[in-house]
Amino acid sequence: MYPFERHMGTLKSYVRNQNCPEGSIVEGYLAEESLTFCSRYLKNISTKFNRPARNGDESVSNAEMSIFKNSGQTKGGSKTITLSHDAFKQACMYVLQNCEEVCSFMEQHAKEIERQSSRRAERRNNDFTVWFRAHILQLAAQENANNELISLAIGPGPVVYRYSILMVNGFRFQTKDLESIRKTQNNGVLVRGDDSDFKEYYGVLEDIYEISYMGNRKVYLFRYHWWDVAHLGKGYKIDKYGFTSMNTRCGLNTNEPFVLASQSEQVFYVNGMVDKD
Repeated sequence: MYPFERHMGTLKSYVRNQNCPEGSIVEGYLAEESLTFCSRYLKNISTKFNRPARNGDESVSNAEMSIFKNSGQTKGGSKTITLSHDAFKQACMYVLQNCEEVCSFMEQHAKEIERQSSRRAERRNNDFTVWFRAHILQLAAQENANNELISLAIGPGPVVYRYSILMVNGFRFQTKDLESIRKTQNNGVLVRGDDSDFKEYYGVLEDIYEISYMGNRKVYLFRYHWWDVAHLGKGYKIDKYGFTSMNTRCGLNTNEPFVLASQSEQVFYVNGMVDKD
């Protein structure tokens, strides 16, 4: 029923002469079909067939490394902030840990540490950035490293930009502070984990950070407030229909607040009617 009613509304919009409604509909329908046919052969002109999606990532990246691809498209203005030393170090380390091209270097570094002496995992992670920079610069002197790898090894600049809206993976993400004055909800996030303990992480988007590398290369990071997914029944529960409910009073105790924007998916939170919070 409703598709026919919507189509009748489209046909009625073609009427320009009230005395001849059928003729107006015929002319409007023919004009629409003709323009649709011609638009398929028009190049470099915006039509309804090549128009970007509303939440599409309009940025075109020619980067070869995975970390610089599909970074996202920001909307609105930005604010310049300075992260703390520990937060900035965590952000840089997370980018390196989630870059496919850096995995082989991390394995090489771990083997060298094991040969020298046994150290804690935290110490290895902190020392990796220094070792990685020296190792890549040595390869660059031998012309065995490309510019993207060199810029990644040198690290980002100290200036960090904070945004309120970012479109990536076909979703429009907005920070929690921005949506405090709106009725829409775009701050719910889902990140699928790789470990066996936690398959899915749920949270609320708090900040969107842009860190810049040499050569105008950018990486977008999300900072979340995570819900507790470690305790089934207390932090979250799954009913017999497969719906997941999160306890908003329980947060996840983690030292990794950052996630790549490209790793995020969007979820929608609804207040539970049976269980409060």
